[in-house]
Amino acid sequence: MPTPARRPASKPLAVAKPRLAPVPEAPPSLDLVRSLVKDLEKVASRGGSVLYDRAPQKYGFPSGQHGSFDQEIHDNLWRFNLTSTSRGLLDHFMAQHDENCQMPVTQAKLAERFECHQSKISRALGQLDKHNFAWKVRRGIIQVNPLYTYRFRSNKHHALLSMLGAETLKKRRITIPRPGGQS
Repeated sequence: MPTPARRPASKPLAVAKPRLAPVPEAPPSLDLVRSLVKDLEKVASRGGSVLYDRAPQKYGFPSGQHGSFDQEIHDNLWRFNLTSTSRGLLDHFMAQHDENCQMPVTQAKLAERFECHQSKISRALGQLDKHNFAWKVRRGIIQVNPLYTYRFRSNKHHALLSMLGAETLKKRRITIPRPGGQS
């Protein structure tokens, strides 16, 4: 006997139960919040202080790809056609800068360190300045761009960006050159 092409109407179709989202946690009770406030008032009345360090955040990428601007720069560093001296200076600045992303050093000291003439260091610094990787703030102080130096959205990255200000960052934007010499 051949098998029927359709199921009989007497047998109901098995439907899978829909999966529900987990029940969210209940917000903290008002008593818990009041007790926390009382504990903090005790600490404050004794002259103590409460410090808050914002929790590190996960990277958030709208495209879903895990990539950030500093990674993009590192991946495309070859497109800048930096000389070996410029690249050496950039690596040195990356490793030796202070907490403000500044490098307290003169051209003469850099020439001594890299065992070359000061004019070569001057040309290399000019190339780094042209591409906004590092620039001279005043005599003996070189500012390294935090967009290159620190991981995107780290605490230090955030603090330095706010310290430098929006105007400086607009003026000192690192633009990756396109193939064919177009920026």
